[in-house]
Amino acid sequence: MVISPGVYRIKNAETNTIFELGRTEDSGVCSRRQNDQTNQHWFVQPSGDGVVFKNVESGQYAYTPITSIRNGSRLFGSGTSITWSLVPNGNEWAISLPRE
Repeated sequence: MVISPGVYRIKNAETNTIFELGRTEDSGVCSRRQNDQTNQHWFVQPSGDGVVFKNVESGQYAYTPITSIRNGSRLFGSGTSITWSLVPNGNEWAISLPRE
């Protein structure tokens, strides 16, 4: 099964909060209570064997340096994209580290 391209909110399963990209320069991606602002909406677009996440408000991609990527890595907004893997989980999707 493949996720359909479109605009989505990304929910942190542990905290039940929504990923958002901060509105100031050099701010990162954090998770907050859902408020439906455009910085909490992400274009999900196919890329190779996975997807990229592009913030609706800023046009920046969810990014972390590939050389230091691991679970718990801090995400930033960037003009550079990386491809994330999605794993089906019932009616939802789990995001996993990009494939190398």
